[in-house]
Amino acid sequence: MYPSLSVLQEFVDNPDISMPIFLCEYSHAMGNGPGDVCDYWEILYRYPKCAGGCIWEWTDHTVIQDEVKKYGGDFPQELTHDYNFCSDGLTFSDRSFKAGSLEAKAAYQPLYTQWDGKTLLVTNRYDFTNLHAYTLNWFLEVDGIKTQSGQTVLSVAPRQTQSLPLSLDLPDTCLHGCFLTITLQDPSGYEVAKCQHTLSVRRRCAKGKGEKAILTEDAFSIYAKGEYFSYRFSKLYGNFDSLVIHGEEHLISPIKLTSYRAPTDNDGRQMAAKWSNTRSREAENLNHTFGKTYTCEIRDGDIYVSGSLAGVSRMPYFRYNMNMEIFENGEVNYTLDGIVREDCPWLPRLGFEMRLPVTMNHFTYFGYGPTETYADLHRHALAGLYTSTAEQEFVPYIYPQEHGNHWGTCYLSFGTGLGFKGNIPFECNVSRYTTDMLEQSKHTNECIPENAVILRVDYKQSGIGSHSCGPILEEKYRLMEKEIHFEVTLFIPSKS
Repeated sequence: MYPSLSVLQEFVDNPDISMPIFLCEYSHAMGNGPGDVCDYWEILYRYPKCAGGCIWEWTDHTVIQDEVKKYGGDFPQELTHDYNFCSDGLTFSDRSFKAGSLEAKAAYQPLYTQWDGKTLLVTNRYDFTNLHAYTLNWFLEVDGIKTQSGQTVLSVAPRQTQSLPLSLDLPDTCLHGCFLTITLQDPSGYEVAKCQHTLSVRRRCAKGKGEKAILTEDAFSIYAKGEYFSYRFSKLYGNFDSLVIHGEEHLISPIKLTSYRAPTDNDGRQMAAKWSNTRSREAENLNHTFGKTYTCEIRDGDIYVSGSLAGVSRMPYFRYNMNMEIFENGEVNYTLDGIVREDCPWLPRLGFEMRLPVTMNHFTYFGYGPTETYADLHRHALAGLYTSTAEQEFVPYIYPQEHGNHWGTCYLSFGTGLGFKGNIPFECNVSRYTTDMLEQSKHTNECIPENAVILRVDYKQSGIGSHSCGPILEEKYRLMEKEIHFEVTLFIPSKS
């Protein structure tokens, strides 16, 4: 049960094993997740002797009392219980879907496609059903806008592949990305499957450029002003503590570097104690991180900062240098270079965190959505241009935990006030709940929203996995780099 991917690969490669392989349990769907389903199926699909496997389990089990979904330990009559371990299903207890449910659907879908630049190869993964019972739709999307589309019915026999030539009108450049999206619908219009391919079109540079803003300073702050903005950079905190744009303040508190996330059920089995247990000598106390600024000065017209992050009573786990270029149009190019301490465990995440006014709860992003997505939990989602609110991003897991992340983001905008963009995709999270609130709450009704919007713009976040009962998170999905280089640009969105 619950073999790692490497163990499964060794098993299927073993020439002495000729019988069919069926995984009685290979992924555990507790809380946010599972995040590793598609990786298993990439192996299972390749080998004819693989018959499949089972996810534990179908649905969360709860008892609703006073409109609260309760679990083990919530009832005084209990002599023994397994706490929230009964809430470990692919669906919520009301049978509504989670991102993990949709990820499993993506892994099991009967359609597999490949794109070679001219031809779409369509593979039918059904064992007995021909694809002529379904309609195949395709769309060319440029920066989130459909520019070309088509529809056809293909007769593809079970376990066979058919070619579909497509002539796509690709632009010379794009801003966010070009994608070929394919969907498969049954006669009722239900979407049975979907696939997406990134197309080779050069993206225009998202990095800020132009004339630099003139910087001034006093003993405590550095200032930059332009036609639409007035920024103040704190020498004490080593980041901006005021962003006035179009006459309105966009920061409630200083921007800060953080690395913690509210532990997921999958983190809790092992990593949560290494990240945040203040009673353990081996823990890094990431949930009580403090930043220290060693140097903050103007160099060659830019702001330069050197600093570190450390848990309370711990050695710094991250030492960094950061450079900020500020331009006359209000754009700020952040360049962060740092070193993670060699013996530090892999991090849950790393990036910038800030509190925005609660009125900035509406936002637009180009990334993988509209559901939450992570490095190992995004195959069910499509890259595109989405709009959402901080409130809509909340995912009511029975036991509150990390949620609402968007992987593969290259553009994020809060109306005409504030935005972030990057040449290299980043990850983002927009919420009304602090990490501490999510970690301290045991039930969803205990989560009290802030009178603010909590924004994270991350270099990376570790994946989700299914370690609540399954194997530990695969190394390729851990944030375990020791050398960090992160570039992202803060900008003022156009009013047009």
